[in-house]
Amino acid sequence: MTFTIKCSDKFRHDWESFIIFVQQATNRLAFGYPRYEAVHGGPHKSNKYMTRMGKELEKYRATGNSEHLRNIFNYAWLETRAPENSKFHWNTEAESATRPRERSDFSTYIGHSGTAMREPFAYRWDGD
Repeated sequence: MTFTIKCSDKFRHDWESFIIFVQQATNRLAFGYPRYEAVHGGPHKSNKYMTRMGKELEKYRATGNSEHLRNIFNYAWLETRAPENSKFHWNTEAESATRPRERSDFSTYIGHSGTAMREPFAYRWDGD
């Protein structure tokens, strides 16, 4: 399957390295699927993705191996599918934990739930 991610032309970044990172993380996700997700028919909160992110961060800090960053990327996504955190929600207006609040020009798009969400980018999935 192929994914298309749309972004403003004003956002300049090293897209090649981003695509490589996402592909490597996807490879890890596909590798782990039979062991973890297939057992439950998909992501399951018993896998404690938030806890796993913390363990991966500890290993990354200790070793510097960026493989752990790819695992954190995957666990972050899986946490949104089967949250361990009982306070799980999505609020784009939340204050950042690392930087002061800045005003942004957000566009509105329709999310999976059919409700309008505020995000700077829109995405499309052409998957199976």
